[in-house]
Amino acid sequence: MGRGSRILILLGLSAAIAVSCNEHGPSYNRENMKGTWVVDKYDDEELPMEEWEVHTYDNSNGLEMWSLLSRENGDEVWGSNKVYYEIYCCDVKINGTVSGVDGIVSQVYTEQEYDFATSQDSLVVLRTKKYLINEIEVEDVFKLRSQRRLPSTYSKTDSILGVWQLNFRDLEEMDENYRFSFNSSGTVIIYEEVAENEWIPMSTTDKYYLYGGFMVMNLADNAVFGEAGRTQGVHFRIDYACPKISKMILYSRGHEYILSYVASSM
Repeated sequence: MGRGSRILILLGLSAAIAVSCNEHGPSYNRENMKGTWVVDKYDDEELPMEEWEVHTYDNSNGLEMWSLLSRENGDEVWGSNKVYYEIYCCDVKINGTVSGVDGIVSQVYTEQEYDFATSQDSLVVLRTKKYLINEIEVEDVFKLRSQRRLPSTYSKTDSILGVWQLNFRDLEEMDENYRFSFNSSGTVIIYEEVAENEWIPMSTTDKYYLYGGFMVMNLADNAVFGEAGRTQGVHFRIDYACPKISKMILYSRGHEYILSYVASSM
């Protein structure tokens, strides 16, 4: 076999390897990952909603990872860590400093490496190759991490803005009356009725984060919907929300809540 033939065979093998790396072509994964994804499965098992994470891959190799984060004062809040990522055809490498993850309050340095078990426009499954914390291998980490893409309109608040009164919990009337006031600034104020038509806010610092079909509220010292004595990030699945027909259905912590639209503001 001549030298020219051997070169052609090697080039052909290289091309075949590159194409087999991803059926869409070697640049597909890099471009497809840009956007916002919900991590809702480990090892093909659905995660409880309280363990969902939201990951945003930007155009500058930055990865913002949102999850429940532990704080030194005992709070557990919905917040984010910013790390960095690189994609080489079939592999994803992630590294950076994080804090509050998995109950570790202090800052730690993480190095992670994955390959693509599944790579589609709306679904990516990453297979773990390496997961280090402060250069120590984490042995009991998941083998597969599934994430589904959120639509570009995921943070649109039209369907929830305004004041909503809580009418039922698990189809039973509440003993007390509460109202949720969602503002376009990302704040939510929960009011409690202390006397007829006299409403006081339970807190004025609460925030909400909307991700299409679910949201997370950081509720301060709220014994009814969160935790007494601390700020707690609480997940709510939005089963239905339509101001025009005055109805919202939320699900959180094993309870279904039915609310009716009251007004644009208190």
